[in-house]
Amino acid sequence: MKRLGLLLFTWSTLVLAEPELVVAPAGPLLIGIVDEELVIQSLAQDIREQVQVLLNKYHGEFVVYENALRQERQALHEAQNALTQGDEVAARGLARKQEAFERKALDIQKKADHRRQKLTQAHRDVIETLKGLLADAIREVGKEKGISLMIQKSAAAYWQESLDVSDLVKAKLLKKIEGKKELLKVTVHD
Repeated sequence: MKRLGLLLFTWSTLVLAEPELVVAPAGPLLIGIVDEELVIQSLAQDIREQVQVLLNKYHGEFVVYENALRQERQALHEAQNALTQGDEVAARGLARKQEAFERKALDIQKKADHRRQKLTQAHRDVIETLKGLLADAIREVGKEKGISLMIQKSAAAYWQESLDVSDLVKAKLLKKIEGKKELLKVTVHD
C-alpha cells in the first residue's frame, strides 16, 4: 500500500511530509517576495548591449564579404554575357569560376551561421551565470533575514510591501559581481 503525504496547515506553519516526519518549525514562517526581473534588469540590459555590440561588429565584417561577393557575381555575370558561342575553353573556365564563387558564398554563409550560434550560446551561458548568482543572492538574503520561503513577485497575488526583499537581493547580487565583471562578459571564441 502506498503512503500518502500529509499537508498540515496552521497559521504559523505549512509542512508537506510523510505522516511520521511532520515537525512544525520552531518559529513563525517568514516569507519574502523577490522581483527577479527588477533585480536583474540593469544587468540584463548590459548583457543585451554586449550582444548588440558583437552583432554590429559581425555585421560590419559580413557587409565587406557581401560586397566582395556582389562584385564577384557582377564580374561573373559580365563574363557570361561576353562569352562567345563555341568558346569551350572560356566556358569551362567560367564554369569553374562560378563553382568557386558558389563555394565561397556557402563558406561565408556557414561562417555567419557559426558566429550566430556561438553568440547565442555565449549569451545563454552568461544569462545562466547571472541566474545562478541571483539564486545564490536570494538564498543568502533569506538566510541572513531568517526567511523560510522566497516567492517570485509574479507568483504572488497579494503581499505587504514589507515582505519585498528585492532591493536587498539586488544589493547582494551587485556585491557578488563587484570586481568580477568578467563573469557577465559575453565572449565568443572562434
